[in-house]
Amino acid sequence: MERALFVPLIIFFQFLAYANEEFIVSYRLYTKNSLTVGENYFLSRPMTKTKKTFLKSCKIELKNKKITPYEFLQKQKDQVLNCLFSNVVFINSQTKSYQRSIHSQTALTIPPLTLTVDFNDGFAIINVFE
Repeated sequence: MERALFVPLIIFFQFLAYANEEFIVSYRLYTKNSLTVGENYFLSRPMTKTKKTFLKSCKIELKNKKITPYEFLQKQKDQVLNCLFSNVVFINSQTKSYQRSIHSQTALTIPPLTLTVDFNDGFAIINVFE
């Protein structure tokens, strides 16, 4: 009897532990002469909580329901970045020409943004804050 009550309690507390977790995400892509030479995707948990301004919300379908929010943000990087690209994105491009040759360098940057991840009905709901 006690064991039957204990298992649902463990599942409930695991759900509370992963519900609405907060992360900081940033991204940088480097190209040189139209070829990608580097990419950095940074993901971390904040040390302190601060007041934030809500920017947008994204809904991504969960393929694996037994996954933590941190693993989800790592494995579904492309879908998370698609969500973030419609927010603040900086592009720095430099082009130099010298004796009939052109050299270009471009950096695409998403500054650090705060995300919350909540799993609900087979979907991951990502809220983006500034």
